[in-house]
Amino acid sequence: RQLADSLSDLTATPPSAPSTEAQALAHYHAALAHQASGRVGAAVRHFRAALALQADFPAALCSLARAQSSICDWSSREATLVSVRASLVRQLDEGACPALQPFDAFAVPLELPLVLRLAQAHAAAAEAVAASLRPLLPPGGLCHPPRDAAAGSGAAGATRLRVGYVSADFGDHPLTHLTRGLFALHDRSRLEVFCYSLRQSDRSAPRAAVESAAEHFVDVCSSDSAAIAARIAADGIHVCVDLNGFTSGAMTELFALRPSPLQVGMLGFPGSSGGAFLDYLATDAVASPPQLEHLYSEALLRLPPSYLVTDHAQTLLHCGILPPAAVSAAWLRGGGGGGAGGGDEGGGGGGDSEGGEGWGLREILRRRYGLPPLGVVFCCFSQLYKVDPATFAAWLSILRRVPGSVLWLLRFPLEGEVDPSCRQPPP
Repeated sequence: RQLADSLSDLTATPPSAPSTEAQALAHYHAALAHQASGRVGAAVRHFRAALALQADFPAALCSLARAQSSICDWSSREATLVSVRASLVRQLDEGACPALQPFDAFAVPLELPLVLRLAQAHAAAAEAVAASLRPLLPPGGLCHPPRDAAAGSGAAGATRLRVGYVSADFGDHPLTHLTRGLFALHDRSRLEVFCYSLRQSDRSAPRAAVESAAEHFVDVCSSDSAAIAARIAADGIHVCVDLNGFTSGAMTELFALRPSPLQVGMLGFPGSSGGAFLDYLATDAVASPPQLEHLYSEALLRLPPSYLVTDHAQTLLHCGILPPAAVSAAWLRGGGGGGAGGGDEGGGGGGDSEGGEGWGLREILRRRYGLPPLGVVFCCFSQLYKVDPATFAAWLSILRRVPGSVLWLLRFPLEGEVDPSCRQPPP
């Protein structure tokens, strides 16, 4: 935050008369610093200032679009997205790697062939990085086990199939919340599981759960891509699974180095990598409809009914969900809970007490999170950049047609929530 403030001061009172390009770059870096410190509104102002000084600034334009979406600032959404598409097409036609990240493209209305071209451009950039790293590999390159080396039958003397999962998100992150039960469920008579962490430990419970569940947990956060590829190959991994794809902290060039004979994309990025370094993508018929198969560079492994892994052990199997008539009179007399306009990421309080005599878990949970005792609760616990005006308008229409219902959203980020004093009832 101090860095962001210092950069803001610098853009306000430059020490000399820098060029327009230098001023734009200063505003851009100030915006990134504000964004990293959670002050998205300030970041938006600096991104706009950068673009006012230098209209042809693709990185600032794409960052502005993402920042505005993350706080549901739709004031100039259509014009910004038109500019983002035009900038993307121009960069692709020029043979440049676009400023728009493939993951951010999910929130931009683009034609699907254009999305594939975007992924292919970023895959080509990863391939170029990998080519520059190959001289750092062991002499003779990476040695792979034969594709048929693992019998996988558990028979005496048979080699177990070695599966390596690579991720920058082994920690308090949605991916680990979903997969924390996955690694212990592998049949160890047939499979030997390795997890390679690209990010240092955050000492969280989800991280500890994966560390204990995996047969081999390897922290490679201090190693470069070439060293990690050499380690994976030395471990004799038969199948390497990329749990990141084009997401934060990923090392796409690691997979372009081909550390294992078979490589699979899974979970983190549900689109195509656009490259030849992933042989398969784990998906399903909804995420990847058969008629769109030509828009993937990978062969598709469609898992029935869904590719989305979840940890069954974390669900509330005995919630005590009751019909409205069974909600206790004690709760109603207490007037607990009000309307819920937004959920707190860490769980907001809806009252001073966790419960009372005769209360069920349903009532306790509703009071804890500030929800009304009766009525349907519609929820969306995704980051707010995934919400667009048309979707939000549809939600409001549903609320108007379902008496007593509320919409419960994740407060992520805080600036995306309208100040309660500014709220107006829907028309």
